[in-house]
Amino acid sequence: MNLHHGIRAWLSRHHRRSSVAGGDPGWIHVGAIETAGRTDRGRVRRRNEDSFTIARMTRPARGTTPGAPALLLAIADGMGGLAGGDEASAGALRAFVGHLRRHAPAARPDSLDVVDLDRVLLDGFQVAHETVQAMAAARHADMGTTLSAAYITRTQTYVCHVGDSRCYWVHDGVARRLTHDHTLAQQLAARDPAHAPLAGSPWSHVLTNAVGTRAGPPTVEQHVVKAHPGDLLLLCSDGVTRYLSDRQIAAIAGLRGAGEICDVLIDTANAGGGADNLTVVVARF
Repeated sequence: MNLHHGIRAWLSRHHRRSSVAGGDPGWIHVGAIETAGRTDRGRVRRRNEDSFTIARMTRPARGTTPGAPALLLAIADGMGGLAGGDEASAGALRAFVGHLRRHAPAARPDSLDVVDLDRVLLDGFQVAHETVQAMAAARHADMGTTLSAAYITRTQTYVCHVGDSRCYWVHDGVARRLTHDHTLAQQLAARDPAHAPLAGSPWSHVLTNAVGTRAGPPTVEQHVVKAHPGDLLLLCSDGVTRYLSDRQIAAIAGLRGAGEICDVLIDTANAGGGADNLTVVVARF
């Protein structure tokens, strides 16, 4: 099941572009951000347990205060080996987006209460966690999913992350990985560099932090980034990073169109084997 909030459901890809003229210096025009997303079953799996969303989060104006324009990008990868991975990823995204629509601040970005927004985002992860746990209880089965999200306002981008999907940020042609993989391999490497994770290591796919599992509430990794025109944000599931190095992803991120970036990343991963579901979401500022 592939979930795309606020627009419609797709089986393969989605591209959206719009532009806004004028505005204040130093602000990113949310309406001018080029976005694209694509998800693919891969070449081996029988079903796609990944979900993604690209959603405009503008809330109605209150009195004389205009609603805050914002954009949400998020991906979720249902945990393989557990029941209903597709339902877990879709349910987590649905709960997370619904919470943000109800509670995200409506103030102008220059007066946005950062602490308040942080709280709303963290609460959204907790709501998603409890939603998946309730789904698991109803099925009498274990369920879980990763969840990585970027909440983009005109002044800053807030990245929240649980699991082993990744968020990359490209500025002036240089790509850096913002997030860490919440896996046993990374945990071992942090304790002892001699256990640095290697490609293909079975520990690289053992999650230590996830949404909806019996292990308890997830620990949410957070980052705040100020975007500049020309920057690019990329979210991708581990089915993609299994086959592409950070250097390869950075090179592909240099392509002109957001949709082209999604297509090339997924097609390259499929050409490498496509053993897992593949999802990429891109925003070009």
